[in-house]
Amino acid sequence: MNGSGTMAAEVLYQIHPDFDEAFATPSTLIDELWRRGEHLLGANNSLRGEFFELLVALALYKWDVRPFYYQAKLALIPETDYDFALWTQQGPVVLSVKTSLRERVKQAALEAVALRMVHRRSECYVLTLNQDEATNAQRKVERGDLPALSAVITASTADFDVLIQRLAKSMLTAAPTVPLIAHSRSVVA
Repeated sequence: MNGSGTMAAEVLYQIHPDFDEAFATPSTLIDELWRRGEHLLGANNSLRGEFFELLVALALYKWDVRPFYYQAKLALIPETDYDFALWTQQGPVVLSVKTSLRERVKQAALEAVALRMVHRRSECYVLTLNQDEATNAQRKVERGDLPALSAVITASTADFDVLIQRLAKSMLTAAPTVPLIAHSRSVVA
C-alpha cells in the first residue's frame, strides 16, 4: 500500500477496531463505516478513494465473496488496473470503485471494453457512493451508451446487496494460469 493506503487502513481501524462487528447487509456496512470515517478523511480524494476500496474489500470478505484480487492487472490487458477482480467459470468479474463518478465512469467504461475484448463473457461493475451520479450513469448503461459495463451501483443501497449475494453464490476460483503459447513444433530464433 502507498502512504494514503496506510492512512486509509488506520482510519478504518480507528472507527472499526472490532472486525467481528455485525452488519445486517453489505450496504449497511458501507454506509455506516463511511459515515463514521468521513470526518477523518477530510478533502483528500486519494485517501477517500482508498478508504472506500477498503470498505468494499471488507464487505467482500465478510460476505464470503472470495477469492478476490485487489488492484489486479490482468494478462493481455495492458495499462489497466482493476480495483477488484474475481474469477468465475465464465471468466472475470471486475469491480471499479469510485467515490464519485464525474468523468471516471468513462475510464471504467474503457477498461471494461478492454476486458471484454479479451474475456467476452466478463462482467464489469462500477461501485460509487453518489446515488445521483450512479442513477445517471446506469441510465447510460441501459440505453447502450456504455455497453461494456454491466451496471453502475451505489454501494450503500440494496442493489449492492444483490450483487454481493449473487457473487457469494457464484463458484469463485483462483484465476487460471494460462501459457501464452500452448503448443509449437519448434522455436526458430
